Amino acid sequence: MLTEQITSRQNPLIKRAQRVRDGEEPAHLFIEGPRLVGEALESSIHLEAIIYTSDFAENDRGESLLERVARTHVRGALVPEAVMRAVCDTETPQGVVALGSRPRFELDDVFGGESPMVVALDGLQVPGNVGTIVRAAEAAGASGVVTTPGTAEVYGPKALRASMGSAFRLPIVRRIPLDLVADAVGRLDGRVAGATASGKTDYSAFDWRRPAMLVIGSEGGGLSTDAMAVVTDTVSIPMVAPVESLNAGLAAAVILFEAARQRAGQRRS
Repeated sequence: MLTEQITSRQNPLIKRAQRVRDGEEPAHLFIEGPRLVGEALESSIHLEAIIYTSDFAENDRGESLLERVARTHVRGALVPEAVMRAVCDTETPQGVVALGSRPRFELDDVFGGESPMVVALDGLQVPGNVGTIVRAAEAAGASGVVTTPGTAEVYGPKALRASMGSAFRLPIVRRIPLDLVADAVGRLDGRVAGATASGKTDYSAFDWRRPAMLVIGSEGGGLSTDAMAVVTDTVSIPMVAPVESLNAGLAAAVILFEAARQRAGQRRS
């Protein structure tokens, strides 16, 4: 790792890091914090540059991480705290950020395995919910995630932090019309299940063992008209009054782990 010292906020690398952070370079990732940078190193993400402070380099965690980075062909930049604060997306910087290339997947990639389980995010606006669902999808063994136009950027800094590295590994296709994904599910003789508060089928009674796509609607509006046009079933999570709904991320996780339970039973039988 070739390390240089940067002291100015006007340095081209610092300016570029800010552009990546703000989504102005859509082919690249802004990766903030030691855990996320470590996850990127363990994944197939190509890192281009790492920016860090002396305090980070001198603590045990930072020293260990930078030793790993040094074994790769990554540009390194040592910066003062004031420059780091100008770069970071968080209020309390953790002393390290990296720039990397975004993963690239095609629609076929999210349909891996014999009985794919795809998660579709239909207009979710809260990046934290988007990242949480990506994390739950990977943990529950989903084959991939798709997002519709209007959904918060799954590779944005906030969603990336919430995914805790899952967005580096799980096949994700962004900004794709739901009807195209539904057609792919239909060709596998699968079902498209939309999660709603008044769904016709209890989520635990739905057969998740077949190829399926779970559609999660926006936090305020639920499933869009486009989503309702392609769903073959609606599912709901029974709740005890007076609670009427769950956070989108929590609801998706509940359903995904029920699907994982059913699929695990299918593999054992």
